[in-house]
Amino acid sequence: SLMQDQVAGLLENGIAAAALSSALDWERKKQIETQLERGELKLLYCSPERLVGDGFLARLERWKVTRLAIDEAHCISHWGHDFRPEYLGLSVLAERFPDVPRLALTATADQLTRAEIRTRLALGDAPMFLSSFDRPNIRYSVVEKDNAREQLLGFLRGDADSSPPVGSSGIVYCS
Repeated sequence: SLMQDQVAGLLENGIAAAALSSALDWERKKQIETQLERGELKLLYCSPERLVGDGFLARLERWKVTRLAIDEAHCISHWGHDFRPEYLGLSVLAERFPDVPRLALTATADQLTRAEIRTRLALGDAPMFLSSFDRPNIRYSVVEKDNAREQLLGFLRGDADSSPPVGSSGIVYCS
């Protein structure tokens, strides 16, 4: 659903985008692939599972790919293998698309993990951009549960004492 949310935002801004996911029916998947064949899409989101499976890379070679971005690239590392083993298959991108720039993105990679990402994706001496985990635009708060239904409704209504500032987003974690 995160990919779909991102696609929706891009479409609202006039950017031709789509996402291939397991949530789509066969007809919609075929429609997206037709758009790719015709060069109608500027951005395609797909999971590593989709990318490395079902002959997708062979079809991708026919389309005019100009950039490849790997999000959550820390999953390529030694500790990500159990969680998303298909990320290991992304190392084939450098072989199959040697002239296409590749970008690896992660917010949680230490120095060792960054080195492994660089090696596995054959990024060579590509520039690396690092920034702090400190995100001043994000506010964290923990609220003890007391009348959970009313607290949640207040959060959703935007009540001053139970929600982020107006115009912000929020995430509610609960068991």
